[in-house]
Amino acid sequence: MKKILRYSLAMLVAIIGSTNAMAQEITLDFSTNDEWNLPTDYDKTEKSYTSNGVTITINAPGQGHKINTNGGYLIFGKKDATLTFSAFSFDVELIKITGRAGASGKVTQNIFVGDEAVSTETTGATGVNSYKIADGKQGAGTIYTLKLTNDNNTQITQIEIFKKGSGAKEGAGLSWGTGSRTVTIGSEENSFPELTNPYNLPVTYSSSKEEVATISADGVVTLVAAGSTVISASFAGNDTYEEQTVVYTLTVKAAQEPEAEIEEISVAQALEIIAALEDGKSTDKQYRVKGYLVTAPDFQRRVDETLYGNVNFDMADTMGGATVLTVFRAKDFDNKNFTEETINRIKEDDLVVMQGKLQKYLKDGVTTPELVSGYIYSVNGETSGIAAAKVAAAAAAVKTYTIDGRKAAADSKGLVIKNGKKLLQK
Repeated sequence: MKKILRYSLAMLVAIIGSTNAMAQEITLDFSTNDEWNLPTDYDKTEKSYTSNGVTITINAPGQGHKINTNGGYLIFGKKDATLTFSAFSFDVELIKITGRAGASGKVTQNIFVGDEAVSTETTGATGVNSYKIADGKQGAGTIYTLKLTNDNNTQITQIEIFKKGSGAKEGAGLSWGTGSRTVTIGSEENSFPELTNPYNLPVTYSSSKEEVATISADGVVTLVAAGSTVISASFAGNDTYEEQTVVYTLTVKAAQEPEAEIEEISVAQALEIIAALEDGKSTDKQYRVKGYLVTAPDFQRRVDETLYGNVNFDMADTMGGATVLTVFRAKDFDNKNFTEETINRIKEDDLVVMQGKLQKYLKDGVTTPELVSGYIYSVNGETSGIAAAKVAAAAAAVKTYTIDGRKAAADSKGLVIKNGKKLLQK
């Protein structure tokens, strides 16, 4: 009997040991650079690094990669940047990637085998993102790659690799897609982050300061007063998915005062205003400066030839005039970026009204009169649809009456009008 018991205990120990072996995981820690020897300045070349028996190869030619030793995280980007793991000797069921608090809320990323995505794409690098590896792609020896799929950076503090059969739960996949948003009370242009909830899990919403904004059980935000609050969405967890809370900071601004009328001036008047400024200073308010383009718009480009979305040119009071105002990095109608197509909107000799601040730019002892932070208000008398709507709305808000019109309006309200003035009620 004792002999049988000893055998039974031995078998039980063997089973437990086998189960523990299956549950083992590999953890790659970027809170310290002691083993990795990662660069502390951005490196755009493809490099490999080894720690804890795992080699990672990073290829990020756009932004480069480095480790932030102060915050303890690996950062690399942007679109199509990759981190490739060396082959694992066991079947891989799940990969978890933990991002730094405050990391991009917009970056999208996924796990690939070659060019094939083998998990569900996530949005946002903050917190834990879990990647359940597709069946048929979990085999030992498979090469896995973390790839960024949009033009943002990722910031990683830790990566965990789980063996098949480990029983690890999947991530809930919740994301706001951003870490912050600013809105204005009463503005029709307000937009609020929408919660990404790929598995339709039950979530609870909350606001840290309900005196600033509240959020309903359905996720509808109501603005109360100016200030800042943290909006949260929480999932409690279940047998399949991990618990998760995602947040973003909502900054609420007070309702805007009616837009002040912006003065339209000539190029000569703009130059007079700039001449009165101190070197290097700009005006506090904006102006609309009317004049002719005397140089063709110069599209501003980055070193890699991608577009900044703005243009430089000179303008004068007369067509081909010599006394000019430099328009620096101006944008299109409604302060939107120019594109290769819309750059043709303006050309030499066009009559434009540019809205922006005036500045006396100083460099190497030379001052240049400039219009900065500007955009097109009109071209040859034509405004954008938005600008035209604002003008029409302002005109509609100004009510004018003839005496007869006043009398008719007063009669409908039971008032007596004499010489255009209200005297008394009937």
